[in-house]
Amino acid sequence: MNLPYVYELLAAADHGRNGFIKLIGSQADQEVRLMARAGLVEASFNDGKKGSCTSIDRISPAGQTFLRAFKDHPIPDEATVAETFTASQAVLVEKWKSNFDAGLPNLKIVSE
Repeated sequence: MNLPYVYELLAAADHGRNGFIKLIGSQADQEVRLMARAGLVEASFNDGKKGSCTSIDRISPAGQTFLRAFKDHPIPDEATVAETFTASQAVLVEKWKSNFDAGLPNLKIVSE
């Protein structure tokens, strides 16, 4: 789940009428599906028929909690995080990444 994007979607829905927004695009559809599975939103999904779209119908209490938690402290993007790392933290992250990659040589990502 792309947390900065999820935050943007929740914030947009929160500013929409009754927490409702329509979304276009495969990235939005995929993220909203993940958000619905996580219990952050109630949603309707594009079924491929003409005129169909993905929408966030309502933000759940868990979604509201997510918004409140990050309202004053937005989720940093990768570039911002990299700027704030100390040298020792950067070394630890690189070590973790290399160990993670080494431990999963046959991992393949398959879209739904």
